[in-house]
Amino acid sequence: MRAHLAVAVVLALAGTAHAGDGGPLVRYLPERTAEVIVLDIAHARTGASVGKLVAELRLHSPRWAAVAAAGVKLDEAIDMLVAGSTSDTEQDHHTTMVIDGKVGLLLASLTTAGSRASMHAGIAIWALDNGGEAAIIDHHLVLTGAGQMAATIDLAHHKAGLALASPNRDLIRAILAATAGTGADVWGGTILDARDRQFMAQNLEGEPIWVAFAIAASVRASFDLRLAVADEPTARAVEASLQRLLVGPDGQVHPMLQTWIGPEFADSIAIQHDRAEVRVTAAMSGEEADELAHLLENKL
Repeated sequence: MRAHLAVAVVLALAGTAHAGDGGPLVRYLPERTAEVIVLDIAHARTGASVGKLVAELRLHSPRWAAVAAAGVKLDEAIDMLVAGSTSDTEQDHHTTMVIDGKVGLLLASLTTAGSRASMHAGIAIWALDNGGEAAIIDHHLVLTGAGQMAATIDLAHHKAGLALASPNRDLIRAILAATAGTGADVWGGTILDARDRQFMAQNLEGEPIWVAFAIAASVRASFDLRLAVADEPTARAVEASLQRLLVGPDGQVHPMLQTWIGPEFADSIAIQHDRAEVRVTAAMSGEEADELAHLLENKL
């Protein structure tokens, strides 16, 4: 699994929320988006863990840490945050964020006093200190890299012949649909490139197309992982491989999971397939959830 998705899992183990699947906000993400992460903070306000969720967001994002340092309460200002990334390489990695909430307050906290906006298609584009750009599009706050906002506006408004449908967009929507209704805190996934597919196929007897995750946490945490493959025979083969690796005391990885995370997590793993999807679920105590978060944050 890619390192920045591991950070998402760390965030997922910190809160309690779910309000929709974030699918409508996909239209603001680049056509080449390969990864998507959704944070839903709105419902988390009713739980005691929202403070930890926001603390993790500040820890892993200097941008939001600066906004919070300016006095903005992120747990009150952000309702939902959707982040999409186009690539896992340092040379070609772009992230677009779409935020619902108090967008005017957030935009003011992100921009420098006295800064001026440029205009594109009647929408103001603000340059950010970190080289990125910000704009309010259809009542959503959108953040992109430098020079990318104009294309984002055109794409969102179907301008310049840009199509709203694309192979990656369809897969991203499938990832979000797979995690819809799971009661998750943070959810999302990644479209696997050829390197990742080949690596996973070495142990799974089949190449996954994408991987989706959904994690909910309160006193106990639930872990839900989905792998999409080409067809049901491949799904059966992948399920059998995962059973051999993960399930029961004879599972090749089971003893390591008991040691690294804890026995409740390792012993609760269940694996099943449904048509061309394979689902891995598990439960864990609060202590095990913290251990998994620590493991992902420091090892991946």
